[in-house]
Amino acid sequence: MIRPTVLNSILCQANAEGVTGTLLMNREGMVLCHAGCDESRAEAIAAIASNIWCSYEKSGQETFRDDKLKWFFLEGSEGRIAICKVATLLLCMVANDTVETGMLRSKLHAVKHCLEPSLTHILPR
Repeated sequence: MIRPTVLNSILCQANAEGVTGTLLMNREGMVLCHAGCDESRAEAIAAIASNIWCSYEKSGQETFRDDKLKWFFLEGSEGRIAICKVATLLLCMVANDTVETGMLRSKLHAVKHCLEPSLTHILPR
């Protein structure tokens, strides 16, 4: 079991070198924990990111009979967002446009591998 303070600490550690926010959310876009951005911004990012994730995942199921979307990357005028699945939740990192795609992906996967063992035990698949 992972304690909320430990979870928040892990998310805070990811916020460095251009990463401005890290969020853990469910597939419906509800923010479970976030670090680095205010509540309203976290909720807006989570709603948009989860909607895009579910759309891409559904398209993969219908087109390729495959629901194994691993991660995706968005680039916008205000920065970059990377999202991946952790157990049944979604992990999202928001970064400014100076962060390279590979570095953002590496940070995302480092946090994922840190959280996954604990979250897999408490969340059904």
